[in-house]
Amino acid sequence: MKKTKAIFAMLVAVLILVNSIVVYASISPLPTQPEIRTENGVDYFPIRQTANFYGWSVEWDGENQTVILTKNQTLQIVDLDVENQAVILIENQPTQIVHVVSVGASGGFNDNGRVYVPVDFLMNLLEIGAVEEEKEETNDDCCAVIPEGIGIHGKLTRIEYGDNVAYLFGSMHAGFEHWFPLHSAVEDAMARADVFAFEIDMVEMLREEPSPEVIEQILALQMLPDELTLEDILPEDVFENFYTNFQTFAHLGLTYEAVKNISPITLMVTLDFVMVNLLGADLSLSVDEYVVNFAEAAEKPIIGLNSILGELTIVHDIPLEIQGYALVNFPTFEQMLQTARDVGMADAYESQDIDGIRRLFIDMAALGDDNPYHELFFHNLLYVRCHIFADEIARLLQETEEPTTFFVTIGLGHIIGGGGGIVLYLLEDMGFDPIPLWN
Repeated sequence: MKKTKAIFAMLVAVLILVNSIVVYASISPLPTQPEIRTENGVDYFPIRQTANFYGWSVEWDGENQTVILTKNQTLQIVDLDVENQAVILIENQPTQIVHVVSVGASGGFNDNGRVYVPVDFLMNLLEIGAVEEEKEETNDDCCAVIPEGIGIHGKLTRIEYGDNVAYLFGSMHAGFEHWFPLHSAVEDAMARADVFAFEIDMVEMLREEPSPEVIEQILALQMLPDELTLEDILPEDVFENFYTNFQTFAHLGLTYEAVKNISPITLMVTLDFVMVNLLGADLSLSVDEYVVNFAEAAEKPIIGLNSILGELTIVHDIPLEIQGYALVNFPTFEQMLQTARDVGMADAYESQDIDGIRRLFIDMAALGDDNPYHELFFHNLLYVRCHIFADEIARLLQETEEPTTFFVTIGLGHIIGGGGGIVLYLLEDMGFDPIPLWN
């Protein structure tokens, strides 16, 4: 039991510290412009150049006039049985994806040994998005003005106070390899930075072993008190629905016995974490991790706007009787997985659809209209933490005596506005003048 508790505690610590914002598998635009050929009004890409960029091996079968694409990867979900609400998992098992592309059948052509295929055909084949031409306008203050929808700009914003400067960058706390490097304006701002700030001290979170005292306090936050069980604290009808539908998670190795002493908030956030992994997002490829690596390579100080326990305490500060509402109408595995697919957060972040992300957060906040758990959860997750982040950013700018440039990375939901993203609004109320570096 102690092992189970520790595993769930560390999973939830990671997830909550990345805002509990579920990130889902998405498609990716080409970050570099391949040579495009236009014939009779149709755009064509060179198949080898494009496929190689995304890690595909390319072989030419001249006899059959076909291109063979292969790619090795590790699959977690092999098959999904919707009728029986079951999924077949293979953990850490390599598999090879093979596409055999007939030049003629694809509508392509061979030009002196270089095969071109229609853009739409190749986008669908490799599951990547459309290419957009990148345009930049100069900004005399510092950086390029970033057109919306091109590159990862994270609503980059510059704030000045005397000789001090802070760049605010909105991150996604999981990611995909093709997201990097970030937009050149963001990379430039990172190169200018003297100090890197995150929601919490990322070195402490990612590089150091938590102390036994911290682990003990995390466990205390996430376990039910006095050895109570979920059956003890839930109304009978709520528990019966939860217990029945939780059986559909058994193929993941999750049983009621393993989770019965875990608080409802801990359980729901942990299951969100599971959905993230099943749908392909990778916490080890998070935007935060990328910025941390940049800071460490540049040998720059890394600080946190709040402590690890401070963050956890805020999110868990919900009375137990209210937490029970988290499990009302608990879904089956397939229902939860489908909901995860439908959200599309990573798609919106990748395309930098700020309005779409803003609407998503407004919808998330609106859940509280019918459920007191959601109301308190999102209040703590967004509003309370926004105030802490804004206050600490203001303190850094106002109280740092030596001229310093800060690069501040926080979840995009905290700075987009709407649905709780109010850091920029709070800083404006304090008298600061945020300068947007995106269009």
